[in-house]
Amino acid sequence: MDRETDEKGAHFGLFFLALFFVVVAWLLNIAILLRNEDRGVYGDMFGAVNSVFSGFAFAGVVYAIVLQRYEVAISREELLRTKEIMEHQAAAIVEQNAATMRKSFEDTFFQMLAMHQEILTSIDLYSKGTDVTTSGRDVFSAMLRRLKESSWEYQRFYRSNGQELGHYYRWLYNLLKYIDMSAPAGTDRRFYTNLVRAQMSDREVALLYFNALSEHGKKIKPFVVEYGLLKHLKENDLTNSGAIKSDYDASAFGVDNRHPHWLID
Repeated sequence: MDRETDEKGAHFGLFFLALFFVVVAWLLNIAILLRNEDRGVYGDMFGAVNSVFSGFAFAGVVYAIVLQRYEVAISREELLRTKEIMEHQAAAIVEQNAATMRKSFEDTFFQMLAMHQEILTSIDLYSKGTDVTTSGRDVFSAMLRRLKESSWEYQRFYRSNGQELGHYYRWLYNLLKYIDMSAPAGTDRRFYTNLVRAQMSDREVALLYFNALSEHGKKIKPFVVEYGLLKHLKENDLTNSGAIKSDYDASAFGVDNRHPHWLID
């Protein structure tokens, strides 16, 4: 800005200097005309002065063209700067929108994850034989024992225990569906599904194995496979269960193209 001001000041200085010389020349000509009796000779001199003035006029035209080109260059620079500012502003708006969308997604995700844990904590299982009520995560150990007692027939097991498990699995399905469908573009969905998986106990994983194979869990199975939710499945939880490799793609166990070695071929 200071440089532009200095350049404009220099141009106006040259203009006023030229104007000063023109005025002085006119005044000198008038003074000579009044004092010189041989005005015919002076007229010839005046013609020469006219040539000088014509030169000044031409110089003024040239100066005007140069000044106009300078103003056009300044305008072009201003337009380029304005364009760059607008591009930066647009990029900042895009980044701000992306951050807002990510925050909104994460806020909802963590609320749903917290609700999933509340649902888990609220599960109660009453045993008539022992007159004991099991709550929370311990319910899945008791459920796995009941499944074994049902000869690993999940449908028969679910008819008796689905009332306690239905809400848990429906919410887990919706949590995984939300991650899969609502995560903003460019989001690593596995980061969030890994958080879900990390909160699941070994017994929860074992029971999920059978639930996703049943009619009740057919919607959740694609998410189990895609996001490797059976990664922490333990062999001793499925002993004599008849689990076979063809039940799931290898990716369900968190390892591409490789099933756990203890699954039956």
